[in-house]
Amino acid sequence: MRIIVSAKKEENVRLLRQGGADAIVSPATFGGYILAAAVEHGHMVHYVNDLLTAGGNIRLVERPARADEVGKRPEQLKPDLLLQLYRDKSMIPIFDLDRIEGLRRGDIMVLLTAAIPPTHTTEADT
Repeated sequence: MRIIVSAKKEENVRLLRQGGADAIVSPATFGGYILAAAVEHGHMVHYVNDLLTAGGNIRLVERPARADEVGKRPEQLKPDLLLQLYRDKSMIPIFDLDRIEGLRRGDIMVLLTAAIPPTHTTEADT
């Protein structure tokens, strides 16, 4: 079982981590980072907002490598962009992905991908 918590105050993040939380979401801290970035990096803030919006053009996805992806190199996943790879108990960030030979069964990927609008079938389509 994973323990996921929300911390409204920054000083509680450390305490929650010490208490065994697996994931800690701190909206106030994250909002502060975005607000500070907006001072000089308005385009970046727009991009992050798009990423965090359900109806945005891009999304961040975590998923295992599919059978048809095993053996492929990260750059062969286009148009998706592999940002981070979890292999066994190791985390491989984007700047170290060139050292892997190819994806393996059991790899967990964090990908930046285009948001694809859902397709709905109607009775006319059937």
